[in-house]
Amino acid sequence: MRRFKSKMILGLTPIYVKQVAQDLTKYERTGKLDPKRFKVVRVVVPAKPKEIREVRKVLGLDRAKLAQVLGVSVETIRSYEQGRRSPDGPVTKLLRFLSRYPALVSKFEAA
Repeated sequence: MRRFKSKMILGLTPIYVKQVAQDLTKYERTGKLDPKRFKVVRVVVPAKPKEIREVRKVLGLDRAKLAQVLGVSVETIRSYEQGRRSPDGPVTKLLRFLSRYPALVSKFEAA
């Protein structure tokens, strides 16, 4: 168990922090979570511009084709790649899915 040097962590007493750490460890081991104590929220971290460019190149798509596959405009793809905008959760998930399974790109192009 990791020891904390300060008396308070994020306004919580060390005893409470220790209990939270134990509960999280228990959750990791058993895969169960007491819903009364915690709420698990999954957050999709938006794809970074470099990741978007790399995925597009790995898939062998130009911006127009990638825009068609993702259901967005070419300008939106350009904005993603230049860092002016960040893709939302579904777009990021689809990008990462396609990077793992590039053979499925053709199915999305036909749709």
